[in-house]
Amino acid sequence: MNIFIRKISKNYNFYGYLFDTKRESSDKYINKKLFAKAQYKLSNGKTYYSLYDNKDNWIGYIENKAVKIL
Repeated sequence: MNIFIRKISKNYNFYGYLFDTKRESSDKYINKKLFAKAQYKLSNGKTYYSLYDNKDNWIGYIENKAVKIL
């Protein structure tokens, strides 16, 4: 799965392993090219994408409501 992300919304957090560790804010990635390699649907009903930058560095998991797909 490679989905190109068009837009990241402000005020969301990226999460690390097991979705319980905040890594950084989405504000840093506004207007940057990112892509999702995987999608995860959790038992609480939320869906997260695993996002990478254009150099294939993992950024973290972010809720699907925070992104717009290209």
